[in-house]
Amino acid sequence: MSPTDIIAWVERPARADSWNWAEAATEAWLAMADSLGWPGEVVSYEVEDTNNDAAIVAVDGRRYVLTLRDDTVSAHPANA
Repeated sequence: MSPTDIIAWVERPARADSWNWAEAATEAWLAMADSLGWPGEVVSYEVEDTNNDAAIVAVDGRRYVLTLRDDTVSAHPANA
């Protein structure tokens, strides 16, 4: 297993006026990764695709972009 295999879910609130989806998605993914033995940390919330990407995280010395699609959060390697 690697960080790219980790999937987390985020349940969107019924009323999302002030909901910070990027933080919620990042926290959910980091909690899932940690529970599976892959602790990580936020590197930046500055991402290229602000409509779908939540954050850049570091796990085991590598950087990953967290992406939210529907209610599913996944990671893919960040471009160096």
